Amino acid sequence: MNVDRLFSVKDKVVLVTGGSRGIGLGIAMGYVGAGAKVYISSRSADVCENVAKELTKKGPGKCIAIPANLQEISECKRLIEEVGKHEGHLDVLVNNAGANWAAPIESYPMDAWTKVMNLNLVRIFTLTQAALPLLTAKATAENPSSVINIGSIDGFRTSSLFTFAYGASKAGLHHLTRHLAAHLGDKHVLVNAIAPGTFQSKMMKATLEKFGESIKANIPVGRIGTAEDIAGTCIYLSSRAGQYTNGAVIVCDGGRLINAKLSTGAVSHCENVHHETPQIPTPVPYSVSCTQMPITEPPSTEAHNITYTAYPYMPDETKAVMEERQRFLEQTATALNQASDASSTYTATISDDNLHSSSGAEQYPAWSDAKQPPIKRDEFYTILLDLRYKFGFQHDNVCNIDDYILTLLDSRASRMTPDMALLTLHADVIGGENANYRKWYFATQFNLDEAFGDRNNDVLRLSTSRRQRQPSNRVKLEDSTPNRSKARSLENAETRWKQRMMVLTPTMMIQQIGLYLLIWGETAPIRFTPECLCFLFKTCWDYYESEAGKEEMVPIAEGIFLMDIIQPLYDFIRDQTYELVDGKYVRREKDHANTIGEREWQWSVVGLGGAIATLFMIVGTFTEFFFVTSSNATTTVLFRRLLLLIIILIANITPTVYIVLFNRSSNLSWFLGIAQFGFGLFCTLVFALVPPSRLFLYERSNARRSIASQTFTANFPKLTGVSRLMSIGFWFCILGCKFVESYFFLALSFKDPLAVMAHMRIDNCGDSLFGSTLCRNMPIWTLVLMFSMALVLFFLDTYLWYIIWNTIFSVVRAFYLGISVWLPWRNVFAMLPKLMFSNLILETDSEIRYKPKVLCSQIWNAVVISMYREHLLTIDHVQQLLYRQTTSPDDERILQPPSLFTPSSGRMERRISFFSQSLSTTKPKPLPVDSMPTFTVFTPHYSEKVLLSLREIIREEDQHTKVTLIEYLKQLHKGDWENFVSDTKMLAKESHLFSDNSQFSIAELAEKQDAKSGKNGNVDDLAFNYIGFKSSTPEYTMRTRIWASLRAQTLYRTVSGFMNYQKALKLLHRVENPDLVHAFASLPERLESDLDQVANRKFKFVVSMQRYNKFSKEEVENADFLLQTYRDLQIAYIEEEPSRDSHQPATVYSVLIDGHCERMANGYRKPKYRVRLPGNPILGDGKSDNQNHAIIFSRGEYLQLVDANQDNYLEECLKIRNILGEFEEYESPSNSPYSLAHDTQDKDPVAIVGAREYIFSENIGVLGDVAAGKEQTFGTLSQRNLAKIGGKLHYGHPDFLNVIFMITRGGVSKAQKGLHLNEDIYAGMNAFIRGGRIKHTEYYQCGKGRDLGFGSILNFITKIGTGMGEQMLSREYYYIGTQLPLDRFLTFYYAHPGFHINNIFIILSVQLFMFVMLFLGALMSTVPVCPFSINITQELPSGCYNLLPVFEWITRCVLSIIIVFFVAFLPLFLQELTEKGIIRSVARLGKHFLSLSPMFEVFVTQIYTNSILTNLSFGGARYIATGRGFATS
Repeated sequence: MNVDRLFSVKDKVVLVTGGSRGIGLGIAMGYVGAGAKVYISSRSADVCENVAKELTKKGPGKCIAIPANLQEISECKRLIEEVGKHEGHLDVLVNNAGANWAAPIESYPMDAWTKVMNLNLVRIFTLTQAALPLLTAKATAENPSSVINIGSIDGFRTSSLFTFAYGASKAGLHHLTRHLAAHLGDKHVLVNAIAPGTFQSKMMKATLEKFGESIKANIPVGRIGTAEDIAGTCIYLSSRAGQYTNGAVIVCDGGRLINAKLSTGAVSHCENVHHETPQIPTPVPYSVSCTQMPITEPPSTEAHNITYTAYPYMPDETKAVMEERQRFLEQTATALNQASDASSTYTATISDDNLHSSSGAEQYPAWSDAKQPPIKRDEFYTILLDLRYKFGFQHDNVCNIDDYILTLLDSRASRMTPDMALLTLHADVIGGENANYRKWYFATQFNLDEAFGDRNNDVLRLSTSRRQRQPSNRVKLEDSTPNRSKARSLENAETRWKQRMMVLTPTMMIQQIGLYLLIWGETAPIRFTPECLCFLFKTCWDYYESEAGKEEMVPIAEGIFLMDIIQPLYDFIRDQTYELVDGKYVRREKDHANTIGEREWQWSVVGLGGAIATLFMIVGTFTEFFFVTSSNATTTVLFRRLLLLIIILIANITPTVYIVLFNRSSNLSWFLGIAQFGFGLFCTLVFALVPPSRLFLYERSNARRSIASQTFTANFPKLTGVSRLMSIGFWFCILGCKFVESYFFLALSFKDPLAVMAHMRIDNCGDSLFGSTLCRNMPIWTLVLMFSMALVLFFLDTYLWYIIWNTIFSVVRAFYLGISVWLPWRNVFAMLPKLMFSNLILETDSEIRYKPKVLCSQIWNAVVISMYREHLLTIDHVQQLLYRQTTSPDDERILQPPSLFTPSSGRMERRISFFSQSLSTTKPKPLPVDSMPTFTVFTPHYSEKVLLSLREIIREEDQHTKVTLIEYLKQLHKGDWENFVSDTKMLAKESHLFSDNSQFSIAELAEKQDAKSGKNGNVDDLAFNYIGFKSSTPEYTMRTRIWASLRAQTLYRTVSGFMNYQKALKLLHRVENPDLVHAFASLPERLESDLDQVANRKFKFVVSMQRYNKFSKEEVENADFLLQTYRDLQIAYIEEEPSRDSHQPATVYSVLIDGHCERMANGYRKPKYRVRLPGNPILGDGKSDNQNHAIIFSRGEYLQLVDANQDNYLEECLKIRNILGEFEEYESPSNSPYSLAHDTQDKDPVAIVGAREYIFSENIGVLGDVAAGKEQTFGTLSQRNLAKIGGKLHYGHPDFLNVIFMITRGGVSKAQKGLHLNEDIYAGMNAFIRGGRIKHTEYYQCGKGRDLGFGSILNFITKIGTGMGEQMLSREYYYIGTQLPLDRFLTFYYAHPGFHINNIFIILSVQLFMFVMLFLGALMSTVPVCPFSINITQELPSGCYNLLPVFEWITRCVLSIIIVFFVAFLPLFLQELTEKGIIRSVARLGKHFLSLSPMFEVFVTQIYTNSILTNLSFGGARYIATGRGFATS
């Protein structure tokens, strides 16, 4: 007998699944060392290839890698096919890949069960079945093939952990092994299984180093299994020595299973510690002591409906382990969470949304193990679980934040190294220059920590406690910390902060980021108070790092953090606005009442201007007492300022009193008058230029006492260079023109009326009540009214000049940016290819191999086809517009460009024109699609129409409606309807449905159509022309519903438009990677799958559908239609679970679903995440709270806020990479943000990037055009200049927001009921006063609808007006108004409250003008007027009064009103002129005048005025639902 031949496997062909690590790697090493040819597979291609190369080097056998994801049947088959391509047979198949999941039985997810059973059992059968032809190809009785299934000792016993699916799958695998052995023996295929115990592996290294001796104590042979043990068993089964072994399950565990059976009534608390995941509160989850303890039933408590797990007595020998708990977690988290049992190497941990899945590496490719991240993907969940058990966070919150953080890191790591991605994320959230927590810490905690010692300094203690474990090259704090005297300076404090951040390990960074976001994920309305989040984070982190926190081993029950920490805060905030009445919460009457405050004497009198300025400052100081909280610091500052202002007032008034009353004509009086004038001028200039909060304060900008103000109320983004010069020049022009106009037009014109009427008295008049007193002095009363009107006009003309110069600056800037290029249609069309190539396509090596025209043609054709699908183009137009391949006379394939054509659709022409012009502007260069940041489109939805029903389309709305909606839309979009009908008829013909089976009365419809048109036509065509379909089957009626919904203001239109981002990203990735297309030319499904994966990784769409849980059946069906159409669309909604106690409020949850979620019997879908809230999140007026509760489900670095009445287009979505580049974060930092060599950023971070809006309802009536004109001037022309000079804020949509910046500073809006009625602008003000820059882009626009009915528009204006009244009472206005420099304050004032105050002055001026005319009319009717003007120095003739100067003044007033009237239309005219030319601008202006829209503006102005004044006087601001339907009644 030849023993070497007996165990020989030389030259055998072996396939080992999961062969890149763990036990699978040990098996592969054994076979390669024995001379076999081994194929290994795993999900990670890079790891698999590297392992194969290393094993081949060692030899003498050979190893080949074939990556495969065995969760998929297609991948199993592909794996066998790949082996078959290289080999004609297979000698040994080792089924080693597997997975695990642990969770309590009450919450064990079925998805996890299915995936574990699928990979551990079902796919083993699938793979064996697919490999059978190869296994039997050369198998004989003398040389049979072998199948070796890697089972587990858990298939024989019951584990102490909740791994239900795992144990069941391994037990099933053991029986499957026996079953297969019985059926395949006659085919000469042997089937056996191995059930391993604890084995040496890389992931078990840290655990075995710490607790190896304890584990060995439970194994009779006294050691851990090695690669030789498992490989030897496999070689035995597949060699001649094992040819008579069939259907056996060989236990390879050193006797551990037998030892466990001897210990009756006991269970080991370290059982399978190498592969069972501590994802639930299991007994002693952080201990791996193998002490046997009696089994006990854990008691439970009903508190908060949470079940507590009882922990049995902990033996003394484990206490040392507990003291090192944190270090143990850091070193073994991966092992505990990843480890497979001896039977299998995990190809992945399971994740499907809230689970860890086998596609985890594909979900975060930039953070995969192959990229060598500082914290591996599978370690994240363990870190977050530790935080969960320490503080009692909710399970779904942990799962959601796990995905949230990994998406952020994957997004950043796609354009920088993983280490830098983690550093920058930690810097943005916790410790960087612009992190809100760092700013809060310096403003509130730093002095406290220094006063009480380093033991209270969280980060210092954190770094000190681990100093012994840091590498020697770490910076030591004691070496770098300055002495205490120097430490008082802010610069040294910042240096020490950076040093403390530098010693943080990657695990600690993830712990801090995770803790902050877990708190954020459960705080609901508390998110609006960012400094409260900072306080909670610091408190939790201090506890987490304290000795008490380290010694606490009992996990906190799920939900405790919400109930004990967040609930009281929520109750406090709720009770500020609501009170409990008869068991229901009712809004309080007052919800924010306290939220808010000769020559000599001529020189002297003019100098009193300084006294007037001082009086204004004194009044302003008094009002500040109502805005700021009472404290020693604030009270001292205000009282000091008030005292000094009173002294200055006395100093300004005293010289006048002396000169006027005592000495008018001496040299001393002249000198005092000059000095008083100079002092008054100086005071006026100082009070005008210096913000009130900075008066009489000398403090270094880096002094610690000023940090809070500089951080939270006056940290305005700096204006530098050209922007600052533009701001100053802008107001120099305005004030200069105002001075000239006020002097020569207002002041001088009032001189003569003043001189005439000041001395005029009416003789021989009187009445029975007052005698002659009133009528005699009637000219004086008239003069007072005239002066009041002149004063109003004086204030009014400032806004007039602001409008004029803002328009001029904006138009000039438009030419500078290249927006306003007056080009004929031919030129616009011709320049498109070049512009697309230079702006949209990333410059790569593919340009060398492919002509630019080839790449551009794909984009252009996609845009054209998208317009065709929207029925903007006919088939003929499409043929003209597409690039087509043709053959040249030389038989060469050439690309024929589209021919020039005249657009048939105004919408299509507008879109292409803007697309072309926008590409000519300067914009950031794009990144590759797979390197661009991830972003989310976020849409709040309440009761807006999701999809129009057939009933709404083809029937009159009510008895007052004389036209159906379909007829109305057909008239508005004639060309679109004709194209739609043509396509529908083509579809019907192709489907053989062009027959008389309609359920509608076609004859009746034909009669109606004939009666309307007076024409006879084809009856079959009438059905299509009238309602868009002939057959009433769902696919045809739905087409008509969709066509109408895409032309109304529906959610379907919004979702359909913004899902174009997905198409755009796929298109760009395809165009920029032509090699990818060629590689998958024969596998189009695989190509499409890869493109989908890239797009879904970079783009998310969340609709916060507040009422989804209360939808009617029809609304649920419409929402579900959205999910079926767009499977990746996500819907967040509020779910209320009624309480068993009728006196208790319902339990409220934030829930997320998408199109991939399972549909339940009630029509709803099974949630992905379900996070409990402390109460009803809707405490404000709705929209803000709706956005706030769902924002935790957004993903990525940026957020685009979109209303449910907006639209987007494919050609605009192609610019998304340029838009995201506006945040100026594409470049990877050259060094760590915590490095001492890292320079402080010169520029403030970009918080918001605004975009243009095109009002697509402008052609729907005159009111729609008026609304569009206002939006065009304010949203585009004004913002263009305001963004440059620092006056732009956040007005809602479709702005892009920097997610981390905004969520750490209070969110994307504010939500106090009434006060925050205009909720979005508060987020802009909040970002503005906290240092965030707000930009505006001209090259990107979205569509938006507006209110179309007279009543709804007026309701909307009322809401805006009352909201502005609340803004004027807000703290944000106080901060901005008292701390901005003069030029920026004036910009803010006239761009926001100044517009509404101007409306008040307009109404007041009209009223005063009417009174003046009334008085003058009465005066003229009672006294004779001189027929000619008399010089005021001449003596008046007897019998007449000189009123001609007054009439001339009236003429000038009328002229002023006319000028104001025309200037109001100047911005719209110039905006149209620069972008569309003279003809269209004149036509649109003429349309406005002919439709008497100026008369409508009178009503608008009056409503603005009344709304603001009423709200300022009585309050009562509230949300008014306006509706966005068509005005057809």
